[in-house]
Amino acid sequence: MVLCLKLSNRVLALEQSKTTQDLMIKKLQKKVKRIERKIKARTQRMTLFKIRNFRRKSLDKENVSKQGRYLKTRPMFEESDFDNIDDMVNEDND
Repeated sequence: MVLCLKLSNRVLALEQSKTTQDLMIKKLQKKVKRIERKIKARTQRMTLFKIRNFRRKSLDKENVSKQGRYLKTRPMFEESDFDNIDDMVNEDND
C-alpha cells in the first residue's frame, strides 16, 4: 500500500512538472516569435536606410565628378587676381 502511494505521488509530481514545462515552453516560443518579428522589421528598415544612403552617396559622387570637370577646365588663377599685387607690394616696401 505504501509503495502504491509513493508511486502515485511521484506520478502526480511528474505531471505537474510536465505542465509547468509546457507553460514555460509556450512562453518562450511566444518570446522567440516576438523577437523574430522585431528583427524582421529592423532588417526591412535597415535595407530602406541603406538604399537611401546609397542613393545619396551616388548623387554625391556624381556631383563631385561634375565639380572635378569644372575645376579642370577652369584656370587656377584669373588675370584679375594679379592686378592688385603690384600695388600691394609697393605699399609694403614704403
